[in-house]
Order: sequence, then C-alpha cells, then structure tokens
Amino acid sequence: MRMSVLIDSPSRAARLARTIASDISLYMQSNVTDNAEAKRLEVERQIEHGRVYFKSRVSAELDGDAIYAEVVESLL
Repeated sequence: MRMSVLIDSPSRAARLARTIASDISLYMQSNVTDNAEAKRLEVERQIEHGRVYFKSRVSAELDGDAIYAEVVESLL
C-alpha cells in the first residue's frame, strides 16, 4: 500500500486550494437551481467538504486553514 506524502510547501498547498475552489465553482455552475438559499447551503457544504480534503493532504506544519480560506475567498 502506497502512503501519500503530505504537501509541505505553501505554494503547492495554495495550488491544491485553487484546484478545489475551481472544482467547486464548476460544479456550482452546473447545479441549476432557482432557490438562492438552497444554492448558498450547497456552496457552503462544498467548501467545507473541500476544506476537509485539503487538510487531509496538507502538512499540519503549514497554516492550511488560512491558505484555504484566502484562496476560496478570492475565487468564490
């Protein structure tokens, strides 16, 4: 079984965060709904799901929460 290596570079962590945020953005564009509240809740759910994945891939030595939040805010 192959162990995945955690990301320990701020630039690589930011790249992963941008990829996750871009995926969320693309997913939400295809998620056609007229209900603004339902869409807002789904965006929040996707952002949190992305945060969990991001934290599972990034070393605890980095300030992953800050990196993820900054990227998500700038792209979404």
